[in-house]
Amino acid sequence: MNGAATQIASREFDQDFFRLPPRIQDLVQGKIDDMGGDWPRFLIIA
Repeated sequence: MNGAATQIASREFDQDFFRLPPRIQDLVQGKIDDMGGDWPRFLIIA
């Protein structure tokens, strides 16, 4: 694995996402990957 976030597919998201210019797609994908790298921060340990 290349360190990218594990992602769930969404048909609606994909339809909109792939209409974006490639540079914007890259920026959005980078932000999604960054959030995926921070997932432990979102865990709540009870």
